Amino acid sequence: MTNLAKLLAKLDDANDDLWTQEGEPTLSAASNLAGRRLSRDDVRATGRMRGQARGAEKQAPTDYALKLAKAELATAEKVAEVAAIERRLKAARVALGESYARYIRHQAKPSVEDSIRQHLNRTAEHEAAGNVAAPVVTQHQSVLDSLMANGGRRGTAKPRVLVR
Repeated sequence: MTNLAKLLAKLDDANDDLWTQEGEPTLSAASNLAGRRLSRDDVRATGRMRGQARGAEKQAPTDYALKLAKAELATAEKVAEVAAIERRLKAARVALGESYARYIRHQAKPSVEDSIRQHLNRTAEHEAAGNVAAPVVTQHQSVLDSLMANGGRRGTAKPRVLVR
C-alpha cells in the first residue's frame, strides 16, 4: 500500500475531476495511476484525502512569545531610526531658516536715507574721478518761452493750463 500512497500523492488537488465530493480520490484516477483495478477500500486504506498531498505532517510548535518579542524589537529599531531621521530633518530646517534670514538681511532693500547716502557717495566718487559735465545753461528763444519754462508750478497764483 505504500506504493499506492506514493502514487496517490501525485494527484493534483486543484483538478476537481480527480476527486469525489467526500474528498477521496476517484477510483478511475487511482486505478490509472496504479495500473491495475482498485477497490474503494484499497484507496481509503492509503488515507489520501484532498488537501493532503504529502500526508499529515507535524508542524513544529510555534513560540509566539518569541515572535512577538522579535517584532517588538524590530518596531523599536524602526522607531529609533525614524527619530534619528526627524532630528536630522529638524537640524536641516533650522539651518535653512538661518541661511534664509542671512540672505534676506544681505539682500534687504535700503531705506530712503540709505539710498540718498549711497547716491551722494556715488556722485562724490564720480566727481572725484573728473567725470563731471559742465552745467548746460538754457537759452530761451523768447520771453514767452522763459515765462512758460518758469511759470505754472505749484504754489503759483495762476496754475498753468494744460492745452490739448
